[in-house]
Amino acid sequence: MIWRKPYETHVLPNHTFPTVDAVSLVGEAASFPQSGAVVGGFSLEALPSIEIWRRLLPDPPKLLLFDVGPRELELALPKSIHASTFVSTNSESWFTEMMHPDKDQPFAMVQADGQTPLAMVGLATEEALDAFIASLRTASKS
Repeated sequence: MIWRKPYETHVLPNHTFPTVDAVSLVGEAASFPQSGAVVGGFSLEALPSIEIWRRLLPDPPKLLLFDVGPRELELALPKSIHASTFVSTNSESWFTEMMHPDKDQPFAMVQADGQTPLAMVGLATEEALDAFIASLRTASKS
């Protein structure tokens, strides 16, 4: 019998996250939360799962990574998404405590008006993706 990690996506509704300062791979500074979808992770090992989220969402999300060097990301990601890929410049300890991620698990957040109506940690399962897109549409209407 082959053992696999379970596909369980943890849902964190209506969380308030402190501001995260970040710099894009093209050098542009930004602060999160921002409106729209944000997908990210805590290691290079999370990139394949982040890419699944990124490709399945109807509009390209911003990518936010913690504990990963910009140079590593420049080599691992296509140049076409460098402007929308951000690396945190402040400590992620508060974030990891709130999200409780495994280092190889991605996170996805819907952000609107400085709030996070929905955050998820884990893979983009069909159920998780449906809930995420519905929350994203609701947030964009308000």
